Amino acid sequence: MPQPPYTLGILSGGRGTRIGGDDKGWLLWQQQPLIRHQLARFGPQAQCILISANRELARYRQLPAQTVPDLRPDYPGPLAGLEALMHACPQWPLVVIPCDMPQLPDDLPARLLAGLKTAAIAVANDGERQQHLCLALSSPELLPALGRYLDQGNRSVHGWLRKENVTSITFPGAGEAFANINRASEPPAQS
Repeated sequence: MPQPPYTLGILSGGRGTRIGGDDKGWLLWQQQPLIRHQLARFGPQAQCILISANRELARYRQLPAQTVPDLRPDYPGPLAGLEALMHACPQWPLVVIPCDMPQLPDDLPARLLAGLKTAAIAVANDGERQQHLCLALSSPELLPALGRYLDQGNRSVHGWLRKENVTSITFPGAGEAFANINRASEPPAQS
């Protein structure tokens, strides 16, 4: 069965507080910046690629993707990055992944997109817990509720998802595939 066209959104706009303030997208993993891992693995499947980024914008703009900064000031978290990606999305549905999970299952986009047949949002589950930054969103109709949620001072992706029509897509025994890089194991990349 052919996969429907979609936009890939990569969340890479955080403060990097767990890694000494470095931009996570440019941390090296297996001698390559994390953002380049995600582009190489999932970019070819998508019709369009967006990167949520708030720092080092000149570097991100050199990549084969559109750079999308938050619409809200002061790094309010991944939910604000999600909002920015949704505003910029030219081709729905939108599949979102974080930049710091370089071992995600290859079939993640296809399985999340299939989940949109039964719900407005499909979220990955590693078999033990929800991975709320790995999700597919069906349409821009989700934006008003997300905007209101953020306007009320809420910042929890998990909290917003509890209010929406969500289906969970389980990847049994895939916990390691959803491991994120929360420390600099190599010096940040320069290009």
